Amino acid sequence: MIVALLHGLLAIGPCEPVVRASPDPGLAAVYAKVAREEESHRAFEAAAAAWRSAASLDRTGSEADQALQRLCGQDQAARAFDEGLEHFKRNECPAALVSFQAARGSARLPAALLLEGICRFSMGEDAPAIAALTEARADASIQPTADLYLGLIALRAGDRKGAALTFGSLAKGPNDGLRSIASDLLAITARPERWVIDGSLEGGYDSNATLKPFATVLPGGDDDGFGSAAVNVTFRPFEANGPFVSVGGGYRKYLRVQAADVGLATATLGWQLALNRVLASLDYGADLIGLGAMPWLVRQRGTVRGLLALEPFVVSAEYVLGYDLPLALQAQGYRGFRHLGRVAAALQLGAVTLELSAPALRLQAALAERSSVEAGAELDCLIQLGPWWALWIGGGARGRLFDGVDPDFGVTRRELQLDGQVTIDRILGEGLSLFALIEARKVFSSVEALSFTRLSASAGLRLSLGIR
Repeated sequence: MIVALLHGLLAIGPCEPVVRASPDPGLAAVYAKVAREEESHRAFEAAAAAWRSAASLDRTGSEADQALQRLCGQDQAARAFDEGLEHFKRNECPAALVSFQAARGSARLPAALLLEGICRFSMGEDAPAIAALTEARADASIQPTADLYLGLIALRAGDRKGAALTFGSLAKGPNDGLRSIASDLLAITARPERWVIDGSLEGGYDSNATLKPFATVLPGGDDDGFGSAAVNVTFRPFEANGPFVSVGGGYRKYLRVQAADVGLATATLGWQLALNRVLASLDYGADLIGLGAMPWLVRQRGTVRGLLALEPFVVSAEYVLGYDLPLALQAQGYRGFRHLGRVAAALQLGAVTLELSAPALRLQAALAERSSVEAGAELDCLIQLGPWWALWIGGGARGRLFDGVDPDFGVTRRELQLDGQVTIDRILGEGLSLFALIEARKVFSSVEALSFTRLSASAGLRLSLGIR
């Protein structure tokens, strides 16, 4: 009997008025139970019919009346989605947006958000498009398509790195159509440039400009403000494969403590080999380092690097052989060789990239108390927060043991160094980003007078411009 009655009511929508019959709470409860079961199986038409029968046998304002109001709203939203879809197919985005906004109460909400984001993208309204697509990607079935358009928005804004990260993830996905499109887009975003110009302007606060022991991280210690600027130009005549030359420099100026000012001028000549999964390079360079407004030392260095992509992992290694030639009298004890090695493994999980690395350094200085060996580990996490924002969190620890007895303290020094950094980037436009960062360092030394704490916070602008 119940089934027959429901069959006759299926053609009546949930928004139609309820015709009241003689109250029968027992039978109303039976219909309500059927309605809940139908809803649990997402059979909404049958559920609406059952709720209508329950409402006709119950008091006004009952659970059945409330359920019909809810289903009526969902039905109206579903009809609005269908109307919006027809407008979308006819490329009538302004009309489609009105319908998709009305469809936000529908079970098809993720699809409505996706199509709204696509419409906004086609109309050049990137900010609301990002909002809609970001919300839509919470649905696993829609996430790849939403990510594709978020990548296109990033590419249009000049964020090649962010776009390449998104397209690279889609190029490895299971959807054949999206994988092909993403691969083509990845080839565009990853296209190497012959000229690359990188620069930055930065200002901030340093709690311990001269690395004094026991310095407080709050104003009143050896703190100072600073401003810095840096620029680097790289030229690759044959793009990814072949020779390259890089020149650059930078300077950090403190407001009060002139002895902490540091400058750098650098030049590098090298050769790079880029294959499908392998990247390798060999280069020679020289750095002129200044400290306290005076030349400090010249460092010559030779570097060999290698990188292997084993999806979703990337493993890399590098070795740097350097020789420090002091220019200042106070730096003469640091004359000698530097051997720096580093191995790393990175794992990309969607918008998150994790990298674990192990650096090691051997200093062979002219004085034994300046020579040391150190090793440690570092963990970095890069989180791509949509096409406009990126968050980088890093930390590490390393131990350092010196070769000889320090004559000033009468002991062989041992140190433990802890580092941490948090950086957030906001893409502003073609190659231009705004950044803010906080860095912390704590050194524990066996010579208590050499232990120190340092905290710095800064903000600035970065520019990365590629020219073919």
